[in-house]
Amino acid sequence: MCTSGFYQSGTFKIFVRLYAAVVIDRFHVMKLVNQRLNKLRQIVGIKAKGTRFLLLKNSSDLTEESNQKLEQILAQSPCLRIAYCMKTALNYQIGNRDYAVSYCQNSYS
Repeated sequence: MCTSGFYQSGTFKIFVRLYAAVVIDRFHVMKLVNQRLNKLRQIVGIKAKGTRFLLLKNSSDLTEESNQKLEQILAQSPCLRIAYCMKTALNYQIGNRDYAVSYCQNSYS
């Protein structure tokens, strides 16, 4: 289901009476998580060029140099590191297991 409020309100009015289960797909869940992670990045004051995309990319897709830059970004804010790990854990739970395991094992070893 699309996560927009307009679409959800119309869907609920029609289908709730039928006791239908509402399922939101992985894409929309991760989109919301990435939006909040980016907002947190802005709040903690990390605005250097390229930091947004490093946080949004899967760590398995990063080069060694990009991975080192990501570590430098996460070292600036414990709060951002926790949020990034939570994103990674959620990604693990909903399907991209290789990415999540590789990041969390490297991050806390």
